[in-house]
Amino acid sequence: MEIVKSFLDFNNIKAMSAHHRRACALMDRPTTAVSPTAVWGYGSPSVLISYYRLPGTLDREVAVMKESMPFWYRLNPNQGSGAEHVMEGEAFLMRGSFVDAEICQYRALHDAERDGQLCMVLAAHFLRLRAEVLQGEFSGVEPTLRTLRDKVLAQQEYVLLHSIDMCEAWLYALLGQPHSAADWLDEGRLEDTRLLFPSVPFLNTVYGQLLLAQGQFTRLIAREENERRLYRVYPMLLCEIYLDIQLAGALERVGKHRAAIIHLSQALNVAMPDRLYLPFVENQEYIAALLCELKSGPWEKEIGTILEQCAQWRAANLQIQHTAFGQAPSFGLTEKERSIARLAAEGHTNKEIAAQMFLSESRVKACLGSAFQKMGITEKRNKRSALKHLLG
Repeated sequence: MEIVKSFLDFNNIKAMSAHHRRACALMDRPTTAVSPTAVWGYGSPSVLISYYRLPGTLDREVAVMKESMPFWYRLNPNQGSGAEHVMEGEAFLMRGSFVDAEICQYRALHDAERDGQLCMVLAAHFLRLRAEVLQGEFSGVEPTLRTLRDKVLAQQEYVLLHSIDMCEAWLYALLGQPHSAADWLDEGRLEDTRLLFPSVPFLNTVYGQLLLAQGQFTRLIAREENERRLYRVYPMLLCEIYLDIQLAGALERVGKHRAAIIHLSQALNVAMPDRLYLPFVENQEYIAALLCELKSGPWEKEIGTILEQCAQWRAANLQIQHTAFGQAPSFGLTEKERSIARLAAEGHTNKEIAAQMFLSESRVKACLGSAFQKMGITEKRNKRSALKHLLG
């Protein structure tokens, strides 16, 4: 009964573990109440998404997970092996600590492969691929996902096929290639899935990222109310943070600047107590200008860190666009802004650009300022050199 009751407290690590500890005190053998072949995490490739509930609690939640999993393993030998390392690695990744994230990924992969836990093998690889892409490495993405699909088919854990699709869609959305995602996700057929409910919030977060990359801004904005309800069935704070960032990017693109600022401020207020930089960095193409506008606010130091990481992600993204897709990222520039920025990168003065494009110098200056903001170029000097580097 204690084991069964623990599932009623899903997503509350401390409460779940209290049941598991009482069960351990009552039993001298593993339980038969849970199938040894059940997929730990319900198919979600992110442990952090599932178990991060409240602002300012991330370090404590990671510690509680590490303390709690041994009691779960006593009841269900090996099931979910490596989950605590995945969660800790994701927390490091959120803060831009790639080395620490990689160490946790290897720990998770060792435990998961040793105990045949394909769900955690997938989560560990997703952690690794996200870190690699953020550092400009794409070559391992397709081979890794192909190998994982082969393993899923061989072991007949078919629910994980859609989990792999979610991982793939996330990476392609961040790289501005949303139509490379699986058809059912690209087309928004979210009901065509074997995923169990606890993993559906992350599915919707992935779809929001796809809509943003597809430029379907009004459609994304219209989903807010339903998404809020979904993310609060079980408190999944990271989904809410991503939602507010996605909404900020979409609202800014449709000319609702004030609403965009409100949503981004809300995301910062929730995320910064735990120094969760990555959601903002991943969406820098849509919110860099907004972040610059908010830099003089209460999170000045943290936004400065985000903007530094944004610059690193832009360089990594540019490298992947050239090597993997043969193109350069758009940075959300209008055609006019891109043309002016390219001329500026070539060394032309504002006066020369104005003459070539039949514009006033003040209009050229305004367009350049907008381009600098969208591309996250915040330094006072060498802005045109930064343009040249980013535009290739």
